[in-house]
Formats: sequence, C-alpha cells, structure tokens
Amino acid sequence: MNDKQEKIALFRYGIIAPVIHGSEQAEYFREMEKKSYEVPYQGLKKFKFATFKKWLLLYRKYGVEGLKPKPRNDKDSFKSINEELENIIKAVISDYRIISSAQLYRLLLADGHISVSDFSANTLSKYVNRHQLLIKSEKTARKRFEKEHVNELWISDFMHGPVINKKRSYLCCIIDDHSRLLVGYGWYFSEASLSLETTLKQAILRYGLPKVVYTDNGGAYISDHLHMSAARLGIALVHTKPYDPAAKGKIERFIRTVRLMFMCNANYSDLEQLNNGFSQWVEKEYNKNIHSSTKQTPMDRFFGDIENVRIKRIPENELHQLFLQRVERKVKKDSTISVNGKIYEVPAKFITEVIEIRFSSEKPEELYLYQKEKPIQKLKTVNLVENASSRHLPIFSLMEENNV
Repeated sequence: MNDKQEKIALFRYGIIAPVIHGSEQAEYFREMEKKSYEVPYQGLKKFKFATFKKWLLLYRKYGVEGLKPKPRNDKDSFKSINEELENIIKAVISDYRIISSAQLYRLLLADGHISVSDFSANTLSKYVNRHQLLIKSEKTARKRFEKEHVNELWISDFMHGPVINKKRSYLCCIIDDHSRLLVGYGWYFSEASLSLETTLKQAILRYGLPKVVYTDNGGAYISDHLHMSAARLGIALVHTKPYDPAAKGKIERFIRTVRLMFMCNANYSDLEQLNNGFSQWVEKEYNKNIHSSTKQTPMDRFFGDIENVRIKRIPENELHQLFLQRVERKVKKDSTISVNGKIYEVPAKFITEVIEIRFSSEKPEELYLYQKEKPIQKLKTVNLVENASSRHLPIFSLMEENNV
C-alpha cells in the first residue's frame, strides 16, 4: 500500500478510535458529523454518521488495512452508460457542439437523461476520452438548426455600445432560440458576470426557466459562481468553441439588428435613458415585428408555443437565494473571519468552527451567516476603536499579530 492510502487509513482510525476504546457510539458519531476535517490529499470535508459507522465495521473486520481506500475494480468499465445513453450522448454533442465533458455532464443532468447518483463527471470524462467522442472532426458544412419549443435553448452575448460620460457601455442580451424573442436585456458599464447574472434573473422571472443557456467563452460566462447558480436551477451552461462566433448565429444577427435599427437613432446622455429607450424599442418594435426566418413576431411565436410546454416558474425570493455566492470560513480564536478583504465579527460560539457565509453579487459587503440552509444573522465588520475601548483586548492584539 502506498503512503497516501496509509495516511488516509490513519486519519479514519483517529476518528473512530474513541469508540473502539469505549466511547458511546451513537452520541459520539452524531457529534463528529457536525464538524469538518482536514483529510490527507483531499482537503476540508464533512462526513455523515453512516460513514463513521462503516469505518468502524471495516476496522473490526479487517483492522487498519480495512480503512485504506480501495481502488475500484470496475474503474475501466462504464456499466452505467448503456447503448441507449450512448446514443443520447452522441446526439447531445452533435446538437450543441459540446467541446468539454464538463459541459456535456451538466447538459445531461439538466435534460434529465442522468442523475448525479448514476455516475460522476469524472466518469463521463473518462468515457468520452476512451471513445474519442470530443475529438475534432473534419470540417463540415454548418447546418442550421432550431429548437422545437420555447425555453429549450437561450443564447446570450454582449455587444459593445456607445461611450456615455467617458465610459463604455455594454448590452447584455439573451434570446430564445425557438421564437427569437428577446427574453433578457440590459445596458451596463461592465462586461462582467454581474451584468449577465442580473439580466438572466430578470429573464427567468419574466419567461421561466430555460433548459440550456448557450454562451461564448468570455470571462462573464465562465465564472464558477455563475456555473454553480445555473446548476442549482437545473440549467446547463454550454459554451461555444473559442473564436467561433458563427456558432451563435442567431444572437449575432440580433446584434446586427440592434446596430442597424436602434443604434442609428440612439443619442442618450446617461445609462438609465439608454435602458429606457432600448426597452421601448424591444417591446414596441423588435418583439412585435415579423421575423424574417420564422415569419411570425417573436412575441406571437413564443406565446403560441406555451400550450405545448410547461413553463417552469420560480419565486423571486427563491431565485435570489439560489444566486447567492457561498463561501466557507474557519472562525479564528478572536471570533473573526476574513471575506473579500474585510474582517467580520462572528458569535463567539462558532470559534474554531467552519461556517457558511452567503452574499449577493450586487452587495458583496453584506454577509449573512447560514446554518442548515437558513440565514442566522447579518455579520458586522470589526470596529477596532470599539473593541479597543472594551474588554475585547485579545481581538485587537491578535489582529495586530496577523497584520490585519
């Protein structure tokens, strides 16, 4: 056995040792599952009661050897991927021009073809590599496509707009592939993930949840936070190939329409005026004019398909919660944590524990302490003057030692 397996076995033994030597099993394991542990080669993790019990049974049957992680006997086989699923995988890759196994896994989950319990993203990655499913093929003619129903596929992109008060403006836009309806839009002074997040939330509240959002590989689209928020909503975030704008032909054509039909008359002195003017153009002209490809107005085509699909709605408060950024921090002995470069006070009862913090992208300075998926309280930044004048001298001294 290698050194890695031995260290993991010793870690597991250290957890169950008190039970082996007389501690009450149920009470001890329930207390231990509340904590987080620094696992060798794996980082900070939590474990369930059943996991501790499994380790104890393995130790009693096989000794320390039983606590060593065993290599999977079926590591080179893919029992969960049958012929039917293999055909689905190939079809998905063809339909969406997938370029990574991670994108493929998210899309299969979002469409309900698999569940997280079937197999991991790593297993799928090995499978597609083994069968060379994502290998670049010979250049072929690009085929036009259109999704059968609304909200099956949304396509998003940014457009560089006019300079207002010496600042470049950017349009974030999202269209529905089937209807060409502009479901989400907004002008911002930043081509960042926050702009996309705001636009996407507005679109979801107005038109429901999409199955897939198709984007390019810009920084706004590849943030971990955006991917995690989309995953919580059951949305697959799929990226086009780098330097391949033709893959998003519909949104590119829409942007050309914006430049020809809206920008030619646009003369606004501030961002609010620009947003109001664009909103009127979208609602009164673009969404209500006959589209050259569909021969219908985007609005009529979208709502004409409503009876054929089930629009998935989500309450605004729940949507806000699902888009909150989440971080974990270990509370220092001075009862503080550091997030986004600021120091916050935490109730003393959490000292040395790992806690979950959530905050919105719009207000990253407003932190909330969460336990069991519920907000406990809003955290305050440390007031050094107040602490220095009270009995909290250890807080002040510890912060000086840490160069805070």
